[in-house]
This record gives sequence, structure tokens and C-alpha cells, in this order.
Amino acid sequence: MSNSSKNRALLKSNENIDKRNISLKWFSIGSVIILIAIVLVVDILFDAILGDKFVFDMSSTGQHTISQPTEDFLASLPADTKIRIVGLFEEPENIAGTSLEYVCPLLEDYAEKSDGKVTIEYIDPATHPGIISELDPEGIAGLEQNQFAVYYNGKVQSVTAYDCFAVDQTTGYATANVCEATFTNSIFTLVNGYSYKAYFVTGLQEPTHLQLSKVLASIGIDSADLPASTVFTVPEDCDLLIINGINSDISEGMADAIKQYLNNGGDMLVAVNYFDNATEYFTNLNDAISVMGVAIDPYLLLENDSSMVLNNGLYNQSLVTVAQPFDELGVSPTARVSYCRTVRPLDNGTSQASAYAILQSSALATSTEGYNTNVSFADEGVHNVGMYCTFTGSDNAPRLYVFGTTDLTSDDYISTFGYNDSNVVLIRNIIRSMFPTENTVLVPSKPMADFSLDPTKVTQSSVNVMTVVLMIIIPLGLVAAGTIVYNKRKNL
Repeated sequence: MSNSSKNRALLKSNENIDKRNISLKWFSIGSVIILIAIVLVVDILFDAILGDKFVFDMSSTGQHTISQPTEDFLASLPADTKIRIVGLFEEPENIAGTSLEYVCPLLEDYAEKSDGKVTIEYIDPATHPGIISELDPEGIAGLEQNQFAVYYNGKVQSVTAYDCFAVDQTTGYATANVCEATFTNSIFTLVNGYSYKAYFVTGLQEPTHLQLSKVLASIGIDSADLPASTVFTVPEDCDLLIINGINSDISEGMADAIKQYLNNGGDMLVAVNYFDNATEYFTNLNDAISVMGVAIDPYLLLENDSSMVLNNGLYNQSLVTVAQPFDELGVSPTARVSYCRTVRPLDNGTSQASAYAILQSSALATSTEGYNTNVSFADEGVHNVGMYCTFTGSDNAPRLYVFGTTDLTSDDYISTFGYNDSNVVLIRNIIRSMFPTENTVLVPSKPMADFSLDPTKVTQSSVNVMTVVLMIIIPLGLVAAGTIVYNKRKNL
């Protein structure tokens, strides 16, 4: 073969190689594009057809899953129950890093497991201005944009992001996720109505009581404020009168009204401490509760048993023992307290008044008047921090719970330690024992941002789906793609 023939043959061979390379290049690019398109189409079809059936919450705290008490409550509702949960904003496309990442997936689980009894919608009042008047025509709930509205049979409750979390009052950070408890109890209240009514005495330099109000709502007790005044009276619909964390004394007129309320069989909860009110003797408050045979001392508890002292005595923090039979209402034999006043039984000359210890110090405790902890005021011995008082032999006996600490009832404490804290569980169960509400749904709070896996929540359904996807669909897809590429390359 001549040189010119060899050159032509070589050029033709190179040309064929170039064409083959170009064909392989475009085939590879086309294969990638087609593969991406197939993945997108399959993903869209799976999401549209199967939706949440391929979503599994296996976190140890079930952040996106309703708990068994909620499931049982929803199952107990009549089949024709229609509950609308409306987010008063546009449906968010990206909830990562926002409070809604705890709320929206959980609400979808309500809809998924309620058998059609709960629906979830997102309607922005900015673009649909009639939605608020539709849900709340009389403006009772005070609905606003960016809230959730829980609606049932002409009644509505608002739920804000703040309601869904326990928030540390000092740092402003959320300490617990109470989304499920909030929504479940909103639904329960709308369906069943509140069972009882509590009133907070206000206007006496007391802190807020938002968290305790939530605790009350969780056991079917509505609450309202009752301002201190010269014409103070206890409303007829009051089932529980609460004085919580006041720093100035009530008036004589208020004391008379409270004594009348107690003598008529009323129930009352009192909690004060020794922090911003060290010089306050609560003379009139003591006069009011004296009819129950108890008094709050102006003394600061000093715990001298090192095994009961917390944080080296900082903030006068210590443990106290939960006395029988109240220990049966708690989850811990002790309670955490700080800046405590002592509470003691009082001989008021009334034989029917009986007082019982709830919280007690060790036998080594003393007390002091003022913050000079080097000088003890009371003898060493067991001191009461909480007492229960009632009348014996009475058909309509009043019940009074008195605490010399606010570490069971204050916003600061509940926000810091959460609704599942032993102190909060104790006070909730004490109040619940006063007003039995058998149908109340008690939903525990959940820790924040805990997405650790819980092996007990790996269901057979989730295992089957993951097995099919990981062991069948993906391998078959890879084999099919490889076969197609091999056949194409072989024929080029």
C-alpha cells in the first residue's frame, strides 16, 4: 500500500474515532440528563401519590409525630368531627431553622392519623382578608396574621409560636417543645369545653403567670385575671383562686372577701417566696388564710444538711422532701426549691381546721429573718415549705394549698425546667386531684432539637420501604443504566 493510501486510511480511522468519542460524549450527557429527569419525575410522582407514606419519624422524642394519648383522643372523637387548623400565612416552602420545623410536620401527622377529622390549611389574611372574620366573626380569639387558628363548630382558639414552646424568661431561648400539648389541648377544649375556672389575683407586683395558665389549660381549667381593688370580690364561677408570686400584701378588704370565699367552701392556691419581698410580712394575706389554720412566716429557710443543698447554697437552693401522701402525686421523692419562706400550722381556735405538710426540709434546717444567714432565727428541725389545709367533718370543705416557694408555679421556673419537671408534674397533679378531669389529654413536652434515632420506633413498615428502595429499586436502576451504557458502547 502506498503512503498516500496509508494516510487516507489513518485519517479515516481517526475520523471514526472522533465520531465515536463525540457520540459517547453526547450519549453520556444525554444519559445524565435523562437520569436526572427520571429521578425528578419519580420523586414528584411518589410525593403526589404516596405523600407522607414514605415519611418516618424515628427520632427518640418523636418531634414530628403525635403521641399515643393524642392518637387515642382523636380516635375517640365522632367520625363526623371536623376540626380545621389554619395557618394564617402562606404555606412555607422552607421551614428549616425556623420554629415551623417543629410545628408544620407535626400538624401533617395530625391530619394523617385523624382519619379526616383534622385538616390543615394555610391562608394568608393579606391575600384573603375575609379569613379572620370567617373563623372569628366576633373577634373573641384575637386572631392575627402569622398565628394558627384551631376551629371547631363555630368556636376558635389562637395558637402562636410562643405557645408552642417553653421559653426561658432570662435568655429568651426555647427550652422544651410543647407543640403537641398545645394543639391537642386546644382541640380538646373546643370539643369538650373547659371544665373549671381559675382566677389569678393580680396587681400586687407579681410576675407573669403565662406558663401556669398553660398547665391549667392542659387539665381543662380556664383562667382569667382578678385585679386587686377596693371593691374586690371573688366571682361566683371561681373554682380555684390563685395568689402566685405576689410581692406586696393584699388589702384588708381583700382579706375579708377571701375569708368569706374560703368559709363558703372555696378552693385556693397560694405561692409566695422570700426574694423581692424580704421585708413584706403579708399580714393581711395571713389573716385571710388563718381561717384554714395555717400561716406564712417572714423567715428564710436555711438548709444545713449538705446532702440536700444544691449549687453550694447559691440562691438558697436546696431539696425538700415531698411528704406523704402527696408523694404519690409526684414523680420524685424530692422537690427543688429556692428562697423559701417557712409555712406553719396555726392554732386558730377552730377544731375543724386541719393542716398537713406537703414539702419539708431536713431535720437540720433552721431559718433566719433577713439575709443574715449567720444568725438563725428558728430552732433546728424540720420546717414546712408547703402545706395543705381543709375542714374536717364538713360536706363543703374548702381546700387551701400554701407554698413558701414559687419554684412550682412561676414562669421563670417552668420555662427553665419544662412541663415534665418533677416540680411542675407535682403541682399539676395536685391541682388535677382537686378537680378530676378524666377525659383530659395529658401530653408530655419534648426536648428541643433532639433527632437522635430511637430503635424502638423503627417499624416494620419503615423497614419494608427502606428495604425496597435501598435493596431493589436503586440496585435495579443502576443495573439497568449500566446495561444500557454497555450495549451502546459495544455497538459504537
